[in-house]
Amino acid sequence: MKGKLESKPNRESLFRSTVFGPWLDVPYASNDSLLMHYVLQHQVSVSNMCPDFPIIYHIGGHYLQFGRKEFCLITGFRFENVVTPKARKDSPFSDRVFPEKKSIAVKSIKGTDLLKLLRGDRWLTLSDDDAVRVCLLIACELVFMGREDRNVIPTHIMALVEHFHEWNVFFPVNEPDKHWILAELHIATGVVTFYDSLGLVKSNRRSWWRAMKKDLPLRLISYLNGCGVLKSKGICIDTYDISYDFARVPVQGGLFGDCGVWVCICLYRLCRNEQLEVKDPVQAALAYRERMLDYYFDNKVETK
Repeated sequence: MKGKLESKPNRESLFRSTVFGPWLDVPYASNDSLLMHYVLQHQVSVSNMCPDFPIIYHIGGHYLQFGRKEFCLITGFRFENVVTPKARKDSPFSDRVFPEKKSIAVKSIKGTDLLKLLRGDRWLTLSDDDAVRVCLLIACELVFMGREDRNVIPTHIMALVEHFHEWNVFFPVNEPDKHWILAELHIATGVVTFYDSLGLVKSNRRSWWRAMKKDLPLRLISYLNGCGVLKSKGICIDTYDISYDFARVPVQGGLFGDCGVWVCICLYRLCRNEQLEVKDPVQAALAYRERMLDYYFDNKVETK
């Protein structure tokens, strides 16, 4: 899995920003099966078990407990609320990544489906976010939960990986009187992804965009630090850095000045985990303009 993530640096950085990130660098070591068997034989039977109640072992005249707090201390995971099957709704992740299952009555995803995707040709066609989501599910279910790959991934676990953009911030960037683009900052990694329907920010043809890219890191870091965002996320400002990535975005038509419309389209689709590609960018922008007009007309405020 580490090798697959390393093929695209952005995927690796996204995965490392999660709680599973540090485990990419942990070398494999086989466990002592006899010692594990000995410990498990001394587990104390407890009635009325609940998620907050620890597992208790009686070894050498001592009672040893291993609960959620101990698990988080050893693994480095966050000690937060327990996510139950009723706590999260269904996720569109499976429909997006496994479209062939849409027509199936039972849309269950198994560990074998995730491993097949990781090892197959479709892996490179996935978005970076969805590729990382696949790895997170594999790490959670097949590694740390120790489930066999033939088992179905629980729905509430599938829903957890859908909210991958909770650390992301979207903001528009405007060259005055010229052009609008959308930018997305992934706070954990410091990667700013630009969604530019004309490609100006990547090409460096205009001096304004060159100056913006030079000035933006200092402004962003200063703002995030001043607002307490870095501190709340446990990020050290001394080692925090801003880097750039440039997403593939449909090229806008040159007749209607659609840059602002494409900012809205990109924001709408990214927040819903939808693909940005369209067959006809001009018609897509016109259709979105019509939707905006309908929305404003239906929600207009009439004064007497």
